[in-house]
Amino acid sequence: MTVNAICQEPAKDAKTSAGVWSDYKLTEDCAASVTYTGKAGCVAFNGDAVWDAIKPFTGVILILVGGLMTFAGAKFLFQLVSAVVTLVVTIVFYLTISNLFFGL
Repeated sequence: MTVNAICQEPAKDAKTSAGVWSDYKLTEDCAASVTYTGKAGCVAFNGDAVWDAIKPFTGVILILVGGLMTFAGAKFLFQLVSAVVTLVVTIVFYLTISNLFFGL
């Protein structure tokens, strides 16, 4: 099933902000698709934009982590893994909460 989303803000005088589902298609090889037009089709979080912002600094981050691992070795491994897990969980939690409760 493929859902094609088109971002369209509802008119200010519209009584409802519900989107429109249209163009239902089913091909012979059992692939279905549908087109949705409405506010829910707008991108709330763009992962590519976040990655593009972080990308220039990945080299510096990896050099710092590598330097710490070189000089601290196994003593630092537990703290490094803990910090990475904490960072990942915090980011996922923040993105989930921000997409659910914060307005654009």
